[in-house]
Amino acid sequence: NDYYTYGGITRPAAVEYIPDTYIKNIRFTPQLTCGRWSAETEVFVCNVSEREMEISLEVKLAGCCMEKTVTVGAGCEERLVFAMEFDEVQAWSNAQPALYFLQAVLSVNGEPTDDLIERVGFRTVTLDGSKIMVNGEAVYLKGFNRHEDYASVGCAIPLQLMAQDMELMQEAGANALRTCHYPNDERFLDLCDERGILVWEENHARGLSEENMRNPHFKQQCGDCIREMITAHYNHPSIYIWGILNECASDTEYGRECYSEQYELIKSLDPYRPRSSASCRFKTDICLGYPEVVSYNIYPKWYHDIPVEDYLDELYQWIQNESEGTGKPFLITEIG
Repeated sequence: NDYYTYGGITRPAAVEYIPDTYIKNIRFTPQLTCGRWSAETEVFVCNVSEREMEISLEVKLAGCCMEKTVTVGAGCEERLVFAMEFDEVQAWSNAQPALYFLQAVLSVNGEPTDDLIERVGFRTVTLDGSKIMVNGEAVYLKGFNRHEDYASVGCAIPLQLMAQDMELMQEAGANALRTCHYPNDERFLDLCDERGILVWEENHARGLSEENMRNPHFKQQCGDCIREMITAHYNHPSIYIWGILNECASDTEYGRECYSEQYELIKSLDPYRPRSSASCRFKTDICLGYPEVVSYNIYPKWYHDIPVEDYLDELYQWIQNESEGTGKPFLITEIG
């Protein structure tokens, strides 16, 4: 196999003591309109006590400061939305990965009781026909599929080895990577934010037949992974696409049902990033209409027993027809 599935605690863990009323999560969504940046910041506040609490919440970002006061019911969660505009901020890009600290401070009776700080970037991801656009400019993606697996440490990878991976990829000229086939360590995504590397992150399911996908735990586990991945990593500007189900049964009706459900789940959690899934079902895939970006893995003489030259000629003609027919970007996600 190309990687192992380990048990145990393999990533950093921490215990934090928080009050009964606390900041659960922050979602930062930037927008670029006529050359001017704005953003919607959603802050989710939970109250697990048995009485309602009047709280004030202050949000600070790039010289902009806003505050709201609300009452959060006993045992309830409140979503506070801050619409912010910015006069002078630098966009996040491959060439200039500018990052800003977004801070939310929660106060009860005038006293700060909890805070949460996220590091964010101002960037948009859109599609223009067959082009993927970052901040309105087309990008040409060159990169690697990365596994979190070392002979010496398994997948409990120290930061030094993550930085080494990054150095090797950038020395080779990469500007993008794919986290095959699972969400990556938060620290590595932080490095991608800092280095301007565009990230395709995907859930943990690969190479599954229809029989595997009919396992009674399959849908629940995939859904849990997608929810946790997007909730935890939504604010990373480096992530430009969400992926699912590498090389699964996208050529069967039951597989099509599973793909459809997972694509819809992603859209409900993040309507702003495009979606995709790497396929190896040459000419038989019936799920290519769902994602915004069509993706394909190429392994001549392994997946398809025809001469390499004939295979590549036929494949590229098919890619061109698919791209022109669907008007979607087409990515080669693996080649070997």
